[in-house]
Amino acid sequence: MIGKDLKRTIGTIVERKKRFTLIIQLKSKKAMEVAIKFSIILNKLNPIYKKSMTYDNGIEMARHEIIMEIQE
Repeated sequence: MIGKDLKRTIGTIVERKKRFTLIIQLKSKKAMEVAIKFSIILNKLNPIYKKSMTYDNGIEMARHEIIMEIQE
């Protein structure tokens, strides 16, 4: 999600069963930054939440494999 005048950007990750939502502030929509930021946050979570999480299919998620590599 991009804010007014393109000054702020946030990313969201939603757990599908309980609708637990993470909102992550980003500096840009670049795929590498999104992957690194999402990985940092996801590594702090209880693994039970990670099994049913979903995220957007936009271009900013083009590096989704990095998120999975860092999680393991």
